Amino acid sequence: ASATHTIAIDKNGRAWGWGYNGGSGRIGDNTTIGRLTPVSVAGVAKTFCRIAVAMIGAHSLAIDRYGRAWAWGFRGNGRLGDNQILTDRCTPVSVLGAVKTFCQIAGGNSHSLAIDRYGLAWTWGAGTNGRLGDNSGLNRCTPVSVVGARKTFCQIAGGNGHSVALDKNGRVWSWGLNTSGQLGDGTITARFTPVAIAGATKTFCQISVGFVH
Repeated sequence: ASATHTIAIDKNGRAWGWGYNGGSGRIGDNTTIGRLTPVSVAGVAKTFCRIAVAMIGAHSLAIDRYGRAWAWGFRGNGRLGDNQILTDRCTPVSVLGAVKTFCQIAGGNSHSLAIDRYGLAWTWGAGTNGRLGDNSGLNRCTPVSVVGARKTFCQIAGGNGHSVALDKNGRVWSWGLNTSGQLGDGTITARFTPVAIAGATKTFCQISVGFVH
């Protein structure tokens, strides 16, 4: 769930949405009408296995059973990953770029994040303050690789202006906006590539992100 709408997957892999639909079509039913009860996400039939929404609620994301990523809703900053910033999408569109098989997906405020089957992290959308982790600060309309020393990630999440990921060794990495210390590296300096959170060594198994924490 986001601040404005909810998305769910049923046991058959079909996606449903309800809540505020704004002018962007974030529910995915090919309208911009708010829904008080679940409606089916429209488009060509797909079997989804993972689903996520933006923190503030302007776009939605999903992975189908083949590991392909889909997005719908507000297009700003390229967050849908369909290589354009001009058209909102009221039904799912394919995230473009080199063919990848994704296994995890997440939405930040104005960016999107995913992990492929090899444990590599990919991001797209707004790049302000380094939240994409590609060492550029630029907006990206298709997925770019999170740079830095190679890591094998197993979980990823996005906040208002920062991103975090958990690697296979239970270590947490973060990048992006850091005005409130949300990166956990002992500073308030924005980071454009992943940094390890500071403190005594810990082995984490789950991670979650708030607006600025």
